[in-house]
Amino acid sequence: MYNRDNPPKFPIHDTHLKKSLKHCVIALAVSLTSGAMLYMLHNIPRKMAYRNFYADYDPQSSFKRMAEGGYLQSVVVDTSFTGKKED
Repeated sequence: MYNRDNPPKFPIHDTHLKKSLKHCVIALAVSLTSGAMLYMLHNIPRKMAYRNFYADYDPQSSFKRMAEGGYLQSVVVDTSFTGKKED
C-alpha cells in the first residue's frame, strides 16, 4: 500500500549520490597520488642533483672560465688571478 506520509523509496533514488561520491573519492585519490608521484619522481632527484652539483662547486673557477671564454664582456680577462688577496 501507498502511505502518503512515508512514500516508498525507489532504488534509483540514491544511485546518483552514491556514484557522485564514488567519483569524488576516486578523483581525490588520483590527485593525491599524482602529487606524491611528482614529488618523489621529479622533485627529490632534482634536489639531489643540485646538492651534488654545489657540493664541490668552485665559483671562482667558473667565473674565470666564463671570463676567458668571452661570456662576460664587461670583465677584463686577468689570467693571473688566483683568488687570494695581495697585501
